[in-house]
Amino acid sequence: MTTYRGKPRRIVLISVSDGAIRVVKNVGATAPEWLELSPDGRWIAYDALQGGETGNHDIFLLSADGSREIPLVKHPADDCLLGWAPGGDWIVFSSDRTGSGDAYIVPVEDGKARGEALLVKRDFGRVSSPTGIVPMGFAQDGTFYYAVRSSLEDVYVAVEASGCKEALNFDHHFRLAGFGRPEF
Repeated sequence: MTTYRGKPRRIVLISVSDGAIRVVKNVGATAPEWLELSPDGRWIAYDALQGGETGNHDIFLLSADGSREIPLVKHPADDCLLGWAPGGDWIVFSSDRTGSGDAYIVPVEDGKARGEALLVKRDFGRVSSPTGIVPMGFAQDGTFYYAVRSSLEDVYVAVEASGCKEALNFDHHFRLAGFGRPEF
């Protein structure tokens, strides 16, 4: 995403081979808080402000060529993108739909939700600034990393539970000790 003072905000793709910039979508004032390219490079998931003055977000999928945009998670609550799971079959997001910041997953196929969002962790935290959850992404083994923005930075690990791709265990974590080695 690019933002320039006095110029429109855009979602762009930048070629790693020659640096060419291709505008996928002009987003104006409703620039995404977070966006991520799908593992297969076909979709861009992003969250954007809902209409009105609630400050809440919904999650959308945009084809990488800009030809299709699909609302993936539309709910009155504040739904914020955390990222794509490896393989691109799931999107993880944070939502306050139960009154607290919980983590959910939604199955995705061909740019559409293929089922209801599933709650995977209560009281996960909220994606917000200046404090809150900062998604860092998934490792190829299914481990999800995120930081907790506060006066001290923490990083937590979520490990795929017993090979079941439908439920993630968010209970394993480690704390960064400054910039040194993690304390287990």
